[in-house]
Amino acid sequence: DSLGNKTLRVTFSEPVKTATASSFLIDGKTVIGYSEVAGNTVIVKLYSALANGEHTVNVKNVTDFNDFKSKAQNVKLMP
Repeated sequence: DSLGNKTLRVTFSEPVKTATASSFLIDGKTVIGYSEVAGNTVIVKLYSALANGEHTVNVKNVTDFNDFKSKAQNVKLMP
């Protein structure tokens, strides 16, 4: 989900142990910002605003409490 043009909320099916900004790509580019983990939700705060329009977010290497890493997955985002 987009929470404005500088914040993303990503919800997972299980609680997340670790996720960093480098776990996310937007339109194929590395995210510059930081992440906050709370249960099964990761909030990604961007240092630069996204342009209006549709974006592709790639999520990868998010670790759960069993130390399983997520597979890479693309998600469409409308800010």
